[in-house]
Amino acid sequence: MATAAALVLPATVILATATSAAAVGPGITVVKTADASVLVGTPISYSVKAANPVQAGAVPEYNLSVRDVLPAGVSYVAGSTTPSNAGEPRSLTDATGRTVLIWDNITDIQVGGSYGISFKALPDPTALPPGSSVSNVGDGYTNVNPRKVASFTAIGMPIAGSYTQTASSTPAATLIIPIEVTKAEPSSEGELMRGVHDNTTVYTLTVSNSGQAPTNGVVVVDYVPANLEFLGCGGIDNSTGPEYPGAPSLTGTPIIPSAQCPTPVSVATVLNPAGQPTGVYTAVTWHVGVLAAGEIQTIKYAAGIPLQANTMAFTGGTPTPSSLRQAANMNNNNGASTRETTIEQAVTNNVVVTGTYTGPMASGSNSAVTATTSLTRTAEDLAVAKAATPSSFVGGAIATYSLLIRGSEYVSSAGVIANDLIPNGLCPLDATTNYANNSPPECNPGAFTPTATVSSPGNATTAIPISFSNVMANADGSFNVTFSPVAVPKDGIVTVTYRARMRSTYIDGDPTASGDDYTNNVSISGTSTPIPNTPESGPQTVADVSSATIASDSPSIDKTVMGNTITPYTCGQGPYSKSADLPAAQTLFHKGDRVCFQLQVNFSNSNNTRNPRVTDFLPPGASYEAGSAVLASGNTLPAAQVSFNESAAAAGSANPTWTLGATQGGQNYVAAGEVFTVRLSVIFRSTPTANTPDITGNLMKLRAENTAGVAFSLRDREVISIAPSPVVSLKKGVYQVNALPAAGNGPNVDNVVVQQGDTVRFRVDLSNDGTAANGNQVPVYAPDVWDVLPTGVTCAQIPTAGISDGGVCTNPGDAGQPTFAGNATSSAIRWQLPTSYTIGQISPFLTTCPKSDSEE
Repeated sequence: MATAAALVLPATVILATATSAAAVGPGITVVKTADASVLVGTPISYSVKAANPVQAGAVPEYNLSVRDVLPAGVSYVAGSTTPSNAGEPRSLTDATGRTVLIWDNITDIQVGGSYGISFKALPDPTALPPGSSVSNVGDGYTNVNPRKVASFTAIGMPIAGSYTQTASSTPAATLIIPIEVTKAEPSSEGELMRGVHDNTTVYTLTVSNSGQAPTNGVVVVDYVPANLEFLGCGGIDNSTGPEYPGAPSLTGTPIIPSAQCPTPVSVATVLNPAGQPTGVYTAVTWHVGVLAAGEIQTIKYAAGIPLQANTMAFTGGTPTPSSLRQAANMNNNNGASTRETTIEQAVTNNVVVTGTYTGPMASGSNSAVTATTSLTRTAEDLAVAKAATPSSFVGGAIATYSLLIRGSEYVSSAGVIANDLIPNGLCPLDATTNYANNSPPECNPGAFTPTATVSSPGNATTAIPISFSNVMANADGSFNVTFSPVAVPKDGIVTVTYRARMRSTYIDGDPTASGDDYTNNVSISGTSTPIPNTPESGPQTVADVSSATIASDSPSIDKTVMGNTITPYTCGQGPYSKSADLPAAQTLFHKGDRVCFQLQVNFSNSNNTRNPRVTDFLPPGASYEAGSAVLASGNTLPAAQVSFNESAAAAGSANPTWTLGATQGGQNYVAAGEVFTVRLSVIFRSTPTANTPDITGNLMKLRAENTAGVAFSLRDREVISIAPSPVVSLKKGVYQVNALPAAGNGPNVDNVVVQQGDTVRFRVDLSNDGTAANGNQVPVYAPDVWDVLPTGVTCAQIPTAGISDGGVCTNPGDAGQPTFAGNATSSAIRWQLPTSYTIGQISPFLTTCPKSDSEE
């Protein structure tokens, strides 16, 4: 007689986990920038920025990868990538030997969003000597499928079909140079107050030589414009008289230590020098001589803006350039006035460095080398600089603004009025009035009186009266605030301080939200009057502008998993951990296993969050376990503000998604400080195959948007391992015929002759053949073994004593009996084991049949 055996493991509900592909949008953009020039042997700074512009058809782009093929002879500087969470790139070599850098799966880019990375790359000084130029582009790749990541060949070529969007930048070129010069000056907002006596400043030139070879005969020439007086190292005055009657001597200019301020070889007033814009300049020349390999020479000097510009005509004769007496010399300050009018004069000086480089140069390049730079400032009689604290927006808290109003040496300014445009989301505060439309309580007055102080050289700082002279609440929620006028003495500083409430709502009632910025613009104007005894006369309207921005913070997210440490594995309060922090054995799961995850959003403590949506992209091969999504310990978000489509998740038609917040004005908002914590479980229905998606972990993504509707996203994931299914085998054979042999046959004994009337005892052997080498050395839980009897043999003919190990015989139609390979007419013996079947375990199950009509 012939029989069959079958193994049935516990059933797993199979749910679809594939994400529906969105329509491919119109595309991303990529912009690449690079240093215009670098010293030979020093790194080039690169940046690559990818954006997903707001345009018709745009959709979220996932898993941005950046590819950058470095020019030949250029190598990546390890550890130079910023931000650091972008990770280090993979480094490949293309068919021409160039380095290909690939940053895989850096981030997601929502519509209207962008993301940039910066890094450094080092040109080889031998392959790329001075005079060489290198050019390079950056490429970006994204997918509309959150589980797909662009892939590349072994030589760094993108593989078609692995991405849905790509873009390349225009080339960014860099010249390799042997010597360079930079220039700096410390004035706030680049504004120089006029005053060659009281408002002097210090310029710094930095000349850097290649680390590869010396540069000989280095000469530095700084072309100081006519409206800026070169004052040397300070403490000198080569004028024959004061700049104006009563003016102090230039000897009062602060002295710069000689170690920082080398003596020039020439100070010459020149007209229309070659290579410079037309005009009068003070050409200051330093003979640096030999700069050794890697040497840096710093040159500092003092300067200030005089009453009048320099000309070529010196009263009393022109000092020779080598005498250096044209420095700090007001005898030729008889040109145009530097006074601020309705426009501010630009003050631009240019530096030229020349020398002879002694190292190798690129073919066609001249060893006579030149480096240049320039720096522009503005000449001011009245200037304002605005600041704000705190720098981060906190709904309901107080913002403190300050206006630093400065005056020059040559004028005083009266009737200086500050007009401040406070943006929607803040309201001005004083001690008397709620200025907001409809008088919301958060804009109520309090102890918030604006204050002002004034100081000037030789005078103590004193308080002066100031107030809001007019406040206009605009329809768009902003406020035009006008302050009462103040006077700014010559060389004076007036500091105005006032406060505003950072509101929890905008004028239309929408909450202020994470991702919003609040820029406060101020303009000042007044009338300047020259001090006595100067060539200047008459009033002049002067003005200036400044701004300060308060930014808002964003939520943070955290995805964790419960380690595989308990049997049976059931979800509870945890502990939940980052998979990277768990031993590998605790992150190894198998087909049929349940895995428990926890998702947490820590919303901004300072701002509401607008339209937040959390999606959990389930691991490939896993399905959501119906009913498992529950709010967990630590959650503070009211259940009424959590919308979850259980039926869609359970049916597998969508990944688990939570829409969060209370609806207001058609938008959802989560209040500041709330925490959303949810846990869920998945069941693995299959193990990884060749068709497994690129990203196999459990992906948590948060999408939210600012008030302008520009979306931003956060993401986190937990990576777990799914081992191949354990190998469970069945062997069927004849154990005994008529109780022979007495000890019974071993497993899988076939072709034993039996005759009609014989009593045959069959043997079924179940074994777990998992091995460590194959990664499936794990228990099998609750195996279900069925031994299908020959047609015509029923349970009535099988003695209970003839079935080992508690097996139970069932007839067709009995509860629980399946159909075996289309056979619905045979009885069967079932062994249902409630416990685990351990690794390597072998169990024989025995069945006695009363007769046989054929052989096994």
